[in-house]
Amino acid sequence: DAAYLKTLPGIGEQRAKEIVAKLQGKIGKFGLIQDHAVAALPKMHQTSPWQQEALAVLLQLQYKKPEAMRMIEETLARTSGIKTTEELLNEIYRHKVK
Repeated sequence: DAAYLKTLPGIGEQRAKEIVAKLQGKIGKFGLIQDHAVAALPKMHQTSPWQQEALAVLLQLQYKKPEAMRMIEETLARTSGIKTTEELLNEIYRHKVK
């Protein structure tokens, strides 16, 4: 969408048109690949906002998503009563240091 691209910093009308022209026909293929890949993923259980926030923090710390998710799941299974992101991250690192 050229109109949306123009709202991005450093993208004018001409550059937006160039981007749209280069991507014409390629995005549809990407969308199909993504839909197929997402459908192939196993359904994950619902997580609370604080668990999602902890996952985001671990990802920012350069952990791979499967590893970060495993760390969260193991910590929650091992320790009951965790109700905040801070508690969860503290417990993850407390166990990691041992």
